Amino acid sequence: MELRTLSYFVAVYEEGNISRAAKRCHVSQPSLSSSISSLESQLNNVLFKRHKKGVTPTEGADRLYLSARRLLNDAAAIHSMFKPMDEKPILTLGLISALDVQRVMKLIHPLLDNGQYELHLVRTGEPCDARITCQEDLKPDEAFLELWREDFVVAIPEGNPLSIKPDIVLGDLQQQPLITRQYCSTSLLEAARLAGITFNVVASAFSEEWAVALVDEGVGLAILPSNYIKPEHRIVARHFSNMSPQRTVGLAYPKEKGLPKVLRNLAKDF
Repeated sequence: MELRTLSYFVAVYEEGNISRAAKRCHVSQPSLSSSISSLESQLNNVLFKRHKKGVTPTEGADRLYLSARRLLNDAAAIHSMFKPMDEKPILTLGLISALDVQRVMKLIHPLLDNGQYELHLVRTGEPCDARITCQEDLKPDEAFLELWREDFVVAIPEGNPLSIKPDIVLGDLQQQPLITRQYCSTSLLEAARLAGITFNVVASAFSEEWAVALVDEGVGLAILPSNYIKPEHRIVARHFSNMSPQRTVGLAYPKEKGLPKVLRNLAKDF
């Protein structure tokens, strides 16, 4: 298994599209597709599900991605050991726990590839130059630059009576087994409170991925960003018919210091 093949895999995983990944890697699309197919054969595992809009990573791809990125970073570190020692500026980026990893990596991979900065990723509460968070989590002394928006859906286990309904209203969740998460937006909870709706909370998860896993096992329902639900999950996603909850994710940074130029440029090209 070659590092080049792993770099092609990482590009496809982060871009979600074969053509964009080939352009990023400066290779032809057939050559990159052939490398991915060869990797799938070596691992005896399908890594991507192809569709009209691009590709969707499988569970196997999710597992491979972290190891592949680690190996590529280690290889780059070894290579840099034999370069003249230039002190790199440190860029510290805070991250909330509930983020779309693919989107974040698409934003920051130029920083990892060009090696001009020493990138530190920390929890959102730690000191940092900027943090990726949702707009409602903004502090009084911070400014905000929008990156993307995420729609929330009701994630319903297959077989639950609500799964046959084409649309869901908030009242349908009354006394349904619910898996909670600490969302950036409080609009849903406030709407439920005003409507006098009470939830039957059966579990609480610290990440969207664990919430999805619990729904997939039939433990209960969850209200999640739609992009966390993959075709391989035994989950039916339903939109609310009487509201359109969503969250806006972006870069929060101190008004006094401003947003580092490199992050502003990355956001502009995102």
